[in-house]
Amino acid sequence: MADGPARRRRRRSGSEESVDALTPLAMEVHGDAGSRRAQEECRGRLDAIVLDPCNAQLGYEGVDICFVDPTEDMVAAEEALRLALVGQIGGDRPHVSPEDLGQAIRSEFEIAYGDFSVVPCHSFDFVIKFKSSEIMERVDSRGRVTGPNFFVLVRKWSRHDGSKGVELRVKAEVIMKGVPAHAWQERVVREFLAKYCWVETLYMDTAAPRQMVHVSADVWVSNLRQIPPKAFLAIPEPESGLKLTTFVLDIPAGGCKKFNGYPITIDVSEIRYLSPPVGVSPDRFGSDNGCDGVPTEPFDDDDRSYGGFQAIDETDSDREPAAWKPGYG
Repeated sequence: MADGPARRRRRRSGSEESVDALTPLAMEVHGDAGSRRAQEECRGRLDAIVLDPCNAQLGYEGVDICFVDPTEDMVAAEEALRLALVGQIGGDRPHVSPEDLGQAIRSEFEIAYGDFSVVPCHSFDFVIKFKSSEIMERVDSRGRVTGPNFFVLVRKWSRHDGSKGVELRVKAEVIMKGVPAHAWQERVVREFLAKYCWVETLYMDTAAPRQMVHVSADVWVSNLRQIPPKAFLAIPEPESGLKLTTFVLDIPAGGCKKFNGYPITIDVSEIRYLSPPVGVSPDRFGSDNGCDGVPTEPFDDDDRSYGGFQAIDETDSDREPAAWKPGYG
């Protein structure tokens, strides 16, 4: 374990179950109604997971939050999108296609075909990408694009579009047991934990492991109950042959996709420092600093002066999450 300020841990309340109590499972996902009922029964046997209390504020009450780290591709995409505007159809919101908007931009601003592109977008109606900042600024300075029988409000793109600020205020240590030998990789563990918490530091020797019993990590959560005491790590089985392969065949509806489910037990302990860590102000340290684990509205220090119209939050709170949670036999 890495050196750092003295700290103590508080275990999560609740019953602890050993890995011996979990039965290995070969999971099958079918397309018929009977199998769907079986899946519902499986979900009913799964221990309840108390999720982040901010989900109601986000419009996704009862839905998991999946944490992902920034990637090099994200950084490159954000840099490219500095030359982009977002567009929102104004007025009575008539139907406007990307081609309609593109033609209006070409006519109003005398911009050539190859100097920009228009694509539909989830958070707003369109993202308009330009080849140069000079062309983008020309359109942005007007704030709108006018076409026959429609107009589109435009402003500069921001990664904050369609998002709300979330704060995780509980630091914890996670100890996982049950990761199979052939899946003993950092990427596997990070993807497994991403549904429950954000992983700050992962302590795992993969080059020449001296032990393959447990994996530990320092993570951030809104509360300790956000991480379940047990779960299954499901790895797809090959459709034919005995060797594991990364090639996955398409299976028609009504077929069956098989997985090997490996029971994982997770022990969670809150990390509480006995003295303020370096860089943390004493008035923000301790259990009485107002950190209740409830995510906030968008961060106060975010620069949101991106234009003259408000973002539209079009979250689909009625849609069921796609993840299927296996139960315990």
